[in-house]
Amino acid sequence: MGTETEGAQQPARRRRGRPPRYPLPKPEDRAATILDAALAEFAKRGYTATGMNDIARVCRMTKPTIYECFPSKIELFSALIDREQTALISMLRQTYQDATDLGLWEKVRIDTAAFVHWVCENPDAFALLYLMPSPKTGLTQRAEMQAEVAAALVDSMEKLLAKHGRTGGPSLTTLAYMATSSALGAVLASKHLLPEHAETVIDLAAGFTAAAFRNVPTDAMGAFDQVSASVER
Repeated sequence: MGTETEGAQQPARRRRGRPPRYPLPKPEDRAATILDAALAEFAKRGYTATGMNDIARVCRMTKPTIYECFPSKIELFSALIDREQTALISMLRQTYQDATDLGLWEKVRIDTAAFVHWVCENPDAFALLYLMPSPKTGLTQRAEMQAEVAAALVDSMEKLLAKHGRTGGPSLTTLAYMATSSALGAVLASKHLLPEHAETVIDLAAGFTAAAFRNVPTDAMGAFDQVSASVER
């Protein structure tokens, strides 16, 4: 007498060897998929320790497919830097402009919160832009990013000053650098508190920055601007 399982079709066994193929993303989506995988791997391993094989494994593509989009690892890394930097600066510029009509404290807090929340939501991008040494120079992108963020903040602060009949100058750029340093310093010194206590970190950093802007003597700003103008001549 046969058993109940006789004649039943047995499940097919996957052959050993080559892993199953995954459908490729559409050509227009491949670069973004590769960059997403590269971001995760670079943030986890660093540039030197990350190989194209690692990126290919994560994005489920072959290396030839990756090289069709990015001819080398350094070009892939550079494209990733450009993408993340552009996204961050665009977000901050929009936030700064949207907060121009607010009072000083509200504006500074919203500006600071935008950066801190971005760090919490994008830890890999933060590591890429602020902590990871460039394979070309051995330096991080921190100085370049700070310049970009400060420039965006200056644009917004000049509009805020204009509402009060004041104009910006070289001193405003210096103050903007100090403000961005405050937010970045708060993040670097308080990473163990993020993201659970982000609002506490934001209040401390924004309070420091707002107090600095509010209490800096106008004659000190004027003297700074005069000296800067005389040096530039």
